[in-house]
Amino acid sequence: MSIQKYLPSKKFSIGILSVVFLCVFIFILIPVFFVNDAKQTNNVQIETLSFDDLSELDSDGDGLYDWEEVLWGMDPFNPDTTGNGMLDGQEVAARRRELQAQSGVLNDTPLTYTDALAQQMFLFVAGNPSVQIRDINTFADSLTSDVLDLELFSYLNTSDVSVDSSVSVDVYYRDVVEVISELAFVENDLSLIELYMVFEDETEHRKNLIEQINTYKNILELFLAIDVYQEALDYHIDVANSIVQVTTILEIILFNTFNDPIIALSALSQYEKVRENFLLNLNSFTDFFRQKGLVYN
Repeated sequence: MSIQKYLPSKKFSIGILSVVFLCVFIFILIPVFFVNDAKQTNNVQIETLSFDDLSELDSDGDGLYDWEEVLWGMDPFNPDTTGNGMLDGQEVAARRRELQAQSGVLNDTPLTYTDALAQQMFLFVAGNPSVQIRDINTFADSLTSDVLDLELFSYLNTSDVSVDSSVSVDVYYRDVVEVISELAFVENDLSLIELYMVFEDETEHRKNLIEQINTYKNILELFLAIDVYQEALDYHIDVANSIVQVTTILEIILFNTFNDPIIALSALSQYEKVRENFLLNLNSFTDFFRQKGLVYN
């Protein structure tokens, strides 16, 4: 029996990734154009301002920079966009605290990556009134290209497993299948991610995602505890690192969705690559056992 079948399905992954990139476009680019038009309508001569001045521009004096107004969907020329009697700056500050509490991370840094991206996009468009959409796309790509580098993950090596020269390939195969088969009971990662990222006020979705992460960690712990058959060492390490990658991606999404969403979206965009790598490693593992006469289909 092929152990590859135990990996969760890739159902609707292409669709959700398309939605992600659409959200990034709406989230960053469209509001920038809107604010740029608004500035022209209000006869604000932003082209005469330096980048430093633009980054600290607060047209309505509500305690929220214009680039932050863009990020949070506020009107840079109305100090109380929602009309609830609270200045936009105060309202956003309260909202930030709520979102950080939901993510379980309190961020005291002046700018999250999402803040920095929104700021740079605002400065780029506001400082270049004749900019074209293709130029903005190129600029956005340059800003986000290094958000999440898979090469920087903490990976396992041969010192993290135990190779036993006395263990038979049959026993090793039995132990591997027993652990890998636990993946058959793992929920669809993308379904859990979608629910968590869309329904931000549902603590149940956060709980489910945490349980998923813990399940992967438990599987990894069991997998690393197996006495490894010498010839299978490289395959064993590759599969273990695939589990590390999936777990890390899910943790990045868990802790950044509401605190620094650009990082979470970047992690989600990397998920498909990580999953495909997982499939390849499991397939190579299966081929190894097939060569040993232990897999027949």
